Amino acid sequence: MARACMRLVLLAAALLRSSCEEAEVEVVLAINVDEHTQKDFVVPAGQQPEGAALIFCGDVIGTDAEQTEQLVDCVMELSSRALVERVRRALPANAQLPPLDLEIKLDEAGNAATFSHDGSRPIGDAAVAFCAELVEEPAGKPVVKDCAANIVSSARRKVIEATVAEEVQERRKTIDDLVRSEL
Repeated sequence: MARACMRLVLLAAALLRSSCEEAEVEVVLAINVDEHTQKDFVVPAGQQPEGAALIFCGDVIGTDAEQTEQLVDCVMELSSRALVERVRRALPANAQLPPLDLEIKLDEAGNAATFSHDGSRPIGDAAVAFCAELVEEPAGKPVVKDCAANIVSSARRKVIEATVAEEVQERRKTIDDLVRSEL
């Protein structure tokens, strides 16, 4: 367990370092601001997302002192989403992921299976083995390859989102101070 924790810490450090290196990449996210309106949230290359998020959220929500908490939450959400995108781009496709479990939905009836990755081998290999057993087909079949690719993608997303969530929560005080200083 301690070894698995240490691997997660090391991965988190590598992801965040990659995120900083990826700050030179512009991020554009389509944001639904209401039922009928979508706006692009743009974080220019070389900038941290909080500044762009503050401008975007201020335009959408307003900058009245009564809306401070809502504005902080909006900046937190958009900053997190931008960081997730930057880290996703920076993380090598074949990066070794830490141990994790994923609940895999099998059908509309709600049946599910759990994919468990112990971290001892590449996640792609583990996903292929899991999918081949699940669909009872040889590893080379397209259905197995598609299944494995979806699992790897979901696992990467889970690790990235967890890493960024921790980072953003640590930055909440800074974001709160930033919002309050701009009101």
